[in-house]
Amino acid sequence: MSLSFAIFTVNRSVDGKSASKTWNGTWHGDVWKAIVHFRSIREDLQVQVFDCDFGIGIVKKGKPESMLSFDPREISAMSYEDLEKNRREFLNLKHVNNTALLSYLMSL
Repeated sequence: MSLSFAIFTVNRSVDGKSASKTWNGTWHGDVWKAIVHFRSIREDLQVQVFDCDFGIGIVKKGKPESMLSFDPREISAMSYEDLEKNRREFLNLKHVNNTALLSYLMSL
């Protein structure tokens, strides 16, 4: 049996600091940093984020497409601006339609 799990609201569209000042009930925090952490530290996990529904991260056992080279201290210090500048690279962001995403999820 292979390890697979999903992480939701990874690809937030607004800065949490800005959102907290005018909070409207939507909050995504720093979930994206978990993806950066896995992609930097875990050589045994495939990690990608589908660009839909605020970002759906999929983590499964296997060789990664590519790795990042951050340590936990660097990840902790990252800001929303860092995400904005490096969104595709940090999240291994995949643009797909809902049919392709459903097909991928069913294959897990």
